[in-house]
Amino acid sequence: MEGSIDVLQRTGEGRSVRFYLPASEGAAERVHEVDELRARGTETILVAEDHEECREWRGRFLETLGITLYYP
Repeated sequence: MEGSIDVLQRTGEGRSVRFYLPASEGAAERVHEVDELRARGTETILVAEDHEECREWRGRFLETLGITLYYP
């Protein structure tokens, strides 16, 4: 799968993150039912939060679920 991520940061204006993913052909296929969307401890999550206290709190919560965190 190809794609890219652009991060634009301006002093005093915050940060903008744009994710570019390739378009798929055809209709999207439903992969999971809503009830099945639970963390199973094998996921890696990108944590993009510039407020340190919020980032740490969210990180601790996600780690209790067994999720690996990625801090850019």
